[in-house]
Amino acid sequence: MLPQTIGPFRNGAIRRIASFILRRAERVFARDAISLEAAHNLMGTRASRAALSYDMAFEVEPIAPASVQIDGLNGSGPDAPPLVGLNVSGLLLAGGYTRTNMFGLKVHYRKLVESVVEFLIEVKNARVLLIPHVYGSVNDLESDNQACEAIFDALAKKYPDRLGVVKGTYRYFEVKHIIGRCDVFVGARMHACIGAMAQSVPTVLIAYSDKFAGMLNTIGCGNVVVDPRRMDLAAMLQAVGHVFEQRDEIRAELERKMPGVKRAIRQTLGEIEIPEPGHLD
Repeated sequence: MLPQTIGPFRNGAIRRIASFILRRAERVFARDAISLEAAHNLMGTRASRAALSYDMAFEVEPIAPASVQIDGLNGSGPDAPPLVGLNVSGLLLAGGYTRTNMFGLKVHYRKLVESVVEFLIEVKNARVLLIPHVYGSVNDLESDNQACEAIFDALAKKYPDRLGVVKGTYRYFEVKHIIGRCDVFVGARMHACIGAMAQSVPTVLIAYSDKFAGMLNTIGCGNVVVDPRRMDLAAMLQAVGHVFEQRDEIRAELERKMPGVKRAIRQTLGEIEIPEPGHLD
């Protein structure tokens, strides 16, 4: 089992199923310390088969798309204001699968997103590019592209030259390349944020689950997580502002850490024996 968040399992039946699966895995990799402890507890005498590893997405190579369609957002070049990529989660914008704030956010997500755009443009004099990471149709709760376009449509007239949106559909490694062109990144999709940090882009992760901080703590970056379940709007904007102002120092720190993270992932993959097709037990 490649690195995942493991647990918490609060239902007894589900816990037994998880234990059954984990005990029969040849190797189990957890992507944070809490998950590793959960795996050890569930695996009993086979706990030595579990180990800590970074999320594999850090090692995905970004590849430039043939072209990128962007609506809005005029100005580029060395004298242009800093560019902040903002990933808008369709799932959070809808209120979760139940559409009733199922994740228990203290701040309405749409208000949070619009406030971040306003703060970055009006207070920090930045440009903002809305970047989807999960693609879906109009009625798909998971659709980031629809969510990004909704925010763009609401604010484009107010910020005609400072706000843009990525249009079209791209593969993950192409979206990662687009994210890598940003000076700062703010996102609610964990793997969009991993894509940014893997390219040493200073990042703020808007978390709606404990797995976000746990995963980032493995690389010593848990302090870039803002949690709308526990923080108010002012505190979250303050955190975004801090990362924006300290972006040069944060980028330098990520540039120092990321080679070691990627080496560790390659080492983990090198230790795994993958059976030939037709030879699976």
